[in-house]
Amino acid sequence: MISLNELSAAVVDRMVVRAEPLGVAVHRLDGGALVVDAGVGVPGSFEAGRLFAEVCLGGLGEVTFCDL
Repeated sequence: MISLNELSAAVVDRMVVRAEPLGVAVHRLDGGALVVDAGVGVPGSFEAGRLFAEVCLGGLGEVTFCDL
């Protein structure tokens, strides 16, 4: 059975490992929740936004940029 949580978590794990080059900050809250800041207290990046979009797709989609 497909687990959207597991697929999304794998994308988040890739973001955590690459936090600095992505321009994101990672925080663990007292209750154990993991917070990835991609633009509130840090600059973020297009790549971070792209990966967050893939998280929103449950890890089942691929997001790419194109010229308009």
